[in-house]
Amino acid sequence: MDGFIAEIIEDHIREQVVAAPTREDASRAAEELIGIVHSYLT
Repeated sequence: MDGFIAEIIEDHIREQVVAAPTREDASRAAEELIGIVHSYLT
């Protein structure tokens, strides 16, 4: 399961944060990622 979550996080970073067309989109994607990490770790 950890490997699967790592892949999801990696994909999210590459597709939604790094490739975001605007800083606002990147910020929103980063917040989504933070939520995913928090829900997985708690």
